[in-house]
Amino acid sequence: MKQKSKFYCTAVLFLAFLFYSNFLNYSIAYAGNNNEPEAIILDSAEKFFLSLKEGNYRTVWELLSEKSHKTIIEDVYNAEKKINSEVKKEEVIQDFGNNGKTFDLYWRNYLKNFDPDLALKKSVWKMGEVKADKAVIILYIEGDAELKMYKEDGKWRVGLV
Repeated sequence: MKQKSKFYCTAVLFLAFLFYSNFLNYSIAYAGNNNEPEAIILDSAEKFFLSLKEGNYRTVWELLSEKSHKTIIEDVYNAEKKINSEVKKEEVIQDFGNNGKTFDLYWRNYLKNFDPDLALKKSVWKMGEVKADKAVIILYIEGDAELKMYKEDGKWRVGLV
């Protein structure tokens, strides 16, 4: 009986070793894949759309490229200038920097014209060209749409413009 018990114990330990070593290898490989440029780029784009859906506009703003920031602020400033000729561009910049009323209104209106679920649930994502400082994600909904990504300050950001 001792011999059978010893064999059984050895077999269980061996199987446990195989299981945990494979699990560890899988975990390391999966973590390694998350550091691949494509995974980081896709993660940034997905976070943008999820944050937009959740109404987390500060994160949305942080995930946008600098060019997008400048274009949005310019567009908002020009629209406000038509209503209030005394508005200053610095006021719009400050409002967007402080999550102000105009900032919030801009994103709420944006969501009236764009459903983030269109990108999150109703489209197929495919990586396009990836370079050191820019990349393209192709979103297929009822035709191809390109989402341009730009690497700024070491982070991948969405280029709406």
